[in-house]
Amino acid sequence: MGNLRRSRGYGFEAWLVKKFNELPNWSARRLGGASTGLPDVVAVNNSESILLAIEAKSLRGKSVDIPVDEIERCHIICEMFKLYENRLVVVATRLGDNKKPIYSYFSISYRPNIRSVTGYIGALRIRYERYQYLETIQTQMPWQKD
Repeated sequence: MGNLRRSRGYGFEAWLVKKFNELPNWSARRLGGASTGLPDVVAVNNSESILLAIEAKSLRGKSVDIPVDEIERCHIICEMFKLYENRLVVVATRLGDNKKPIYSYFSISYRPNIRSVTGYIGALRIRYERYQYLETIQTQMPWQKD
């Protein structure tokens, strides 16, 4: 079961990289994810000074938990590259079955008191200290814009 999950994750990460690299002015790379202590994908647009540190999750189901340390790794990468004016931590999810997957993208403003992050179809729920919750709205990726 672990290998199937890993291959789904790898496939989704490779798909994200391909989508970014097909766009003018964008460049993206897989970085190896959890085993390397880095985000799954980093995408940059040098002409518009944009850096996206992306944590990608692919799962058959209606929700997925995102480990907080993986969000923290994305934030660390954003802090390292301060020359980029626009630095975003993005959670990308691919949920549902293989025939009709649902893709969602969420931008997170990192705060150190995050306790848990759960991705749902169309929503991301972030739990902070003392059971304070924040539901985020989806972010458009560059290939989704008109």
